[in-house]
Amino acid sequence: MNFTGTIPTNTNNMTELQHWDISKNKLTGNLPSTLLSSFPELKSFQFHSNFLNGTLSTEIGILTQLQLLEGENNNFTGTIPSEIGQLTKLQVLQLNHNQLYGNF
Repeated sequence: MNFTGTIPTNTNNMTELQHWDISKNKLTGNLPSTLLSSFPELKSFQFHSNFLNGTLSTEIGILTQLQLLEGENNNFTGTIPSEIGQLTKLQVLQLNHNQLYGNF
């Protein structure tokens, strides 16, 4: 696909979504923290290979069902949220090729 622009924040009616792959597009901007609370059942979230930037929100910790998180090859900066450590079902975490640092 070739989506461009920012990620929409009006996703409130997608509460049953389990797998979301928006990888390999030309998306820009940040991952809105309000967006993450819209997907309580999300098991896999792939947003790699875009032009996303900003910091990763601490709200990532509310995705308690998450097993796969792929956000590599973007322009994220700052610390890796320690809340990722609360994702006890997480099996795959890929955040390489960003400007992130820290421990969790």
